[in-house]
Amino acid sequence: MLKGVHQMIKDLRPPILDDLGLESAIKWVLEKHIVEKGIRYRFETAGSGEELKAVAPAAVDYAKLELVLFRVAQEAIINIGKHAEADNVTVRLAFGETAIDMEIEDDGKGFDTETVYGAFRKDHHVGLGLIGMGERIALLDGTLSVRSEPGRGTRISVHVPVLGPGG
Repeated sequence: MLKGVHQMIKDLRPPILDDLGLESAIKWVLEKHIVEKGIRYRFETAGSGEELKAVAPAAVDYAKLELVLFRVAQEAIINIGKHAEADNVTVRLAFGETAIDMEIEDDGKGFDTETVYGAFRKDHHVGLGLIGMGERIALLDGTLSVRSEPGRGTRISVHVPVLGPGG
């Protein structure tokens, strides 16, 4: 039981996030939850998290920002592995001058977003992961959008502002 608790803690905030950063932590989740299902993935990055961290104002808790982005990516990737029946997954992470953008896209079976969000309003269990992801990003003054269609896969897009000096 103790081993299970340690694994759960490691999954919630893997040491790789603190040691090697957001990019490595997302790759770890992809390897753990996508590759083992036989799904191919592509991981693309633009810019540098370290450079953005260096110009972020002191008021920005960059560790918290990375943790929230990691948790959103983790939730999306685990959902793909469990539900999407995808063959391919693409994760894009872009560190801009004033924001971080992340996109997670699969070519799986997709779903009707209105049905999922409507079911959440009635049941509060269905679609809870998507609602939680949106709430986490909103706490950072960011936005999360989900585009999906049955038979056409799913795309989750995240934008989180990180204002630089004078921004």
